[in-house]
Order: sequence, then structure tokens, then C-alpha cells
Amino acid sequence: MEKIKILFDKNINKCYKDYLIENIKNNNFKINFIEIDDIFEVYKQLVKEI
Repeated sequence: MEKIKILFDKNINKCYKDYLIENIKNNNFKINFIEIDDIFEVYKQLVKEI
């Protein structure tokens, strides 16, 4: 999850976050997740920040 945590750092701007959210929603996220649950954890964390 280290790379994912870096991507979702609080300094990332909202436009990029929106882009990442859309890719998660469309099941088109380009990061290799070890477990599918990681996608939902990252998504929930991201939504909290917005």
C-alpha cells in the first residue's frame, strides 16, 4: 500500500483526486492491488479527504 498512500497524499489537488475516483468507479484503476478490498479502503479514505 505504500505507493497508494503516496498517490493519495493530502497535497494532491482535487482534479487529480477526481480523476482517480472516476478510474476506481470504472474499475479502470491502473495500480496493481494485492486485494480487491484495498480499492475500497483507498476510495473511502479519499472520499473523507474531499
